[in-house]
Amino acid sequence: MTPFRGFLFALTLAVLAGCSSTPYKDGYPFSANWAVLPVQSLQSEEAGIQIERMLTVLLASKGIKKVELPPETETRGDNSLLDSAHRLKNALQWAAQHGVELGMAGTVNEYTKSTDGRFAMDLTLNLMDIKTGDVMWTTSGRGEGRPGDDPIAVGRKLVSTLLSGLPLTSTMKESSGWFSWVSAM
Repeated sequence: MTPFRGFLFALTLAVLAGCSSTPYKDGYPFSANWAVLPVQSLQSEEAGIQIERMLTVLLASKGIKKVELPPETETRGDNSLLDSAHRLKNALQWAAQHGVELGMAGTVNEYTKSTDGRFAMDLTLNLMDIKTGDVMWTTSGRGEGRPGDDPIAVGRKLVSTLLSGLPLTSTMKESSGWFSWVSAM
């Protein structure tokens, strides 16, 4: 292959790679089927469950029309990390079987209370495409209350703040063909 043909081949591959399209280019649709997947927490299983409940309510309050919680998986092993992974795997299988398109999962990275009664939480949220398993959007943050503040109120405020950056749209974008990228220039 001549150097010029090699250059043209590489250029063609680069252009074709740029033509790929995602249906979530302009945001995640309100009308999609959503699920709140398990939120993992090694420090407090209850914290993960509370965040799941908050996500269900707060996603619906943002206008998402259908938000479901997968059925709970019974796990009571000696290893909470393996139990958590098992819950997530089962939830993803359930979501795929029930036509769920997007799933919000998360991890409570820190869940502490200081000696002066100040509650703190560090949380990561991930929006997943159920069909591909790809993480489409992620955010992390830390919430801290004043001494004596209710842990649930601190968690709710943190989840609400993190979800404020979630890009939502009314419909999914359909790809308009191989050269749809030209109109975006």
